Amino acid sequence: MISITVPTRNRPGHLLRALASIAAQTVRDVQILVVDDGDGAGAAAARGLGDARIETLISGGAGQVAARNMAIGAARGDIVAWLDDDDWWEETDHLARIVATIAAQPCLAHASGRLVQETEARASTGSLPFQAAMTLDSASRDNTLLASGIAYPARLHAEIGRFDDTLPIYWDWDWYLRVLRHGLPAVATGGTGVCISVRSDNTSGHGNTALRRADLARFAAKNGLSGLVLKNHEDVAREQEAAVE
Repeated sequence: MISITVPTRNRPGHLLRALASIAAQTVRDVQILVVDDGDGAGAAAARGLGDARIETLISGGAGQVAARNMAIGAARGDIVAWLDDDDWWEETDHLARIVATIAAQPCLAHASGRLVQETEARASTGSLPFQAAMTLDSASRDNTLLASGIAYPARLHAEIGRFDDTLPIYWDWDWYLRVLRHGLPAVATGGTGVCISVRSDNTSGHGNTALRRADLARFAAKNGLSGLVLKNHEDVAREQEAAVE
């Protein structure tokens, strides 16, 4: 079984889109963990779908990392997969590719996709392709994976712990480094259907530069890294685009 963690906060419309993309998957044996860190509207919307595979938890405004850790505590699957509430999977075999990839080799499985610029009404205004790839060496410079395309063996949490809640933004990059340093490789599933919603209120947006810079400094100090440049996934995608021109 795959345990899919879906943290959410005060955007039930986005959440329902994410959950619809899970419902469309060819793999049916899943546990869907919706952790509501907001006003409860997301949990109510999820329960309203009537899908017995959905379990709702309330994290009470503890923050996204605490919400994710709560989901991990409730996970019963052999594999953990991530999906943010404002993102979605447009390929119905996304989970099937994950299962095949991890069955072939225990790893940090990842899929590629695109960054979709959206309005608050979820109207698309454009997109950028994003090619996910990472090695231990590259992880010391950039975060080049899409969180909503990540999956890995659930046993890793027993071996190396849960997510670091002192890193409210770069918790995911920190997790990738921990997994790679633990000896598991990052392996592409071959999927390209991870859709990342990009809006003006994203945590990784330029409006949160001071918060991001402070968290990057904490992340670098913890992991013994230097010379990191503050970027978001749009910056990385544009670098990828320029490299192939």
